[in-house]
Amino acid sequence: MLPEYADYCYGEGNMHDTVMLLGMLGWDKYDGKVEFITDLFASSGTGQVNAVFPLPA
Repeated sequence: MLPEYADYCYGEGNMHDTVMLLGMLGWDKYDGKVEFITDLFASSGTGQVNAVFPLPA
């Protein structure tokens, strides 16, 4: 799924940083609740946000 995500997503570096983060978290097995710290800043051209992905202790 990671290569497919990179192929179909747009943005800086084809969103490879997002792919690596989601892969590290377990992709679709991640069940944490993400906390968005900032609103979407669309002026970046890639629709970026700042978010916290909690991990189990």
